[in-house]
Amino acid sequence: MARIVFYVRNRPQSCDAMEIAKLAKMAFIGYPLWRENASNFESDLATSIISPATDEENWTREHSRPRTPHKTPKSTNRNLVRDAQRGSIVVCPRPAEGVVFVGRTLEFVVESNPSWGTEYIKLRQRAGLDTDPENRHWGDVAQGWRVDEWKPIPLVHIPAWMRYSLFGRGLRARIRPWPSMGFEPWNTLDGLLRGQVPAQLEPTSDIAEIKRRIWTFISPESFEHLTVAILQIQNPEMQWIQTGGSGDGGIDGLGFDVNGRATGFLQCKATYSGAKLVFDAQNESSYGPDSRRIIASLYSTSDIAVADDVEHLTLDWVARAMREHAASLPWARTMRIVDLG
Repeated sequence: MARIVFYVRNRPQSCDAMEIAKLAKMAFIGYPLWRENASNFESDLATSIISPATDEENWTREHSRPRTPHKTPKSTNRNLVRDAQRGSIVVCPRPAEGVVFVGRTLEFVVESNPSWGTEYIKLRQRAGLDTDPENRHWGDVAQGWRVDEWKPIPLVHIPAWMRYSLFGRGLRARIRPWPSMGFEPWNTLDGLLRGQVPAQLEPTSDIAEIKRRIWTFISPESFEHLTVAILQIQNPEMQWIQTGGSGDGGIDGLGFDVNGRATGFLQCKATYSGAKLVFDAQNESSYGPDSRRIIASLYSTSDIAVADDVEHLTLDWVARAMREHAASLPWARTMRIVDLG
């Protein structure tokens, strides 16, 4: 085991239980593994729930039963419990409040008689959610980590490379270090918990520093808008629009000629490892002979190759373009990027 960083939602079965989590100083993970013949669903829960910290034989016997529901999230729970030692850092995002709540883990527990169980059921009632005892909702808030506190940290203080992990669909998962970029989430969050705040930015035209600031400030959505804005500046005879979002078909930006014909097709990826592009899946007749197919990425290894007719805009390209067009890009002003040339 090691000190790791991971996130949870504290939203068991679609119920926002953050206020209970703060009062109880708990990080709830939900999805308990119930014993086959469990009978206690509102008290003595430890006699009915198999802890993710149990031995392999006990876990496998119950988890491998054919009718065991939600096997994947239960395995995720076990992996987290296996990996996280005391002093790990757990994060719970609440973007609507402009913060993420951060705490240090103490020990993992399965509470037999959680004092907050009744309040959780009332919370579900107020939210119009299911409270049928047959669905064993006390188990939603019975297992998890005790934490020393839930400290609110301004969302803007969480670097973008870490925010990438927080706003997906996953319910809980590790936030892993990125050695090649020099990113260590435990050290970053430990500093924030100790009261450190990001230093004020000084103007820079240094490409290496611009790259670091891009990863610190540019979210996936912002990256799409930034790339489209750069392409627009560099191609004033065209009209570029950002299209990323639900139903975009995998295309994040489109460029149109003066006749309204789409001749530029952009995909943006935070990391690109050579995976199949949406361009590859579409019929070649969708693209004219003068069309541009572009993949923009913030991280890729030097040996990644793309098709001859696809342009790859790398982090280095983005950094240099931001410096060149700093006066025209609002992101550059916020990040104190200047063109000294």
